[in-house]
Amino acid sequence: MKDLIISHGADIDGVSPIILYKFCNRPFEYHLIEIYELEETILNLIEENKEYEHIYIVDLTISESVYEILENSKYKEKVKVFDHHQTHLYASKKPYVTIDTSQCATMIFYYFLKNQGYMNKEIIYDYVTHVNHLDLWLWEEKKDLLAKQLGDLLGIYGKEMYIDEMYQKLEKDSI
Repeated sequence: MKDLIISHGADIDGVSPIILYKFCNRPFEYHLIEIYELEETILNLIEENKEYEHIYIVDLTISESVYEILENSKYKEKVKVFDHHQTHLYASKKPYVTIDTSQCATMIFYYFLKNQGYMNKEIIYDYVTHVNHLDLWLWEEKKDLLAKQLGDLLGIYGKEMYIDEMYQKLEKDSI
């Protein structure tokens, strides 16, 4: 059975969970969306009625109405949410939601996957650290020019090419 990742498609914090999940060697699908598309994406998911083992929602602030839709669906036991936005703190008491404003969503998802027995390559942690520095605007303070270059590269390559290229680089232990 496949897994599903729904993530924010605007920056490397949203696309990087897709790269990470490729290292899990599990079949999965993904949707890279904007926040305004989330409710429609969830409604389409329910209407399509596909079977998923796990559904991960990453780097997206979910409204109460979308939570209600999810919690009243057959997917309610399959959903896990990982986010870092302050506007999402209201949902942190939900048992399937992890929100930590001190790190980017990719980092939160990375630690979840690591605790599941994945993410054993040091280079992946290095990459996630760069993503964290860029997304939290720490790259200048940390003098992490590579973080800024990775973000620029996404703009040049586009989402799909960036995901493919970065996965291949990380697979070969380089960034």
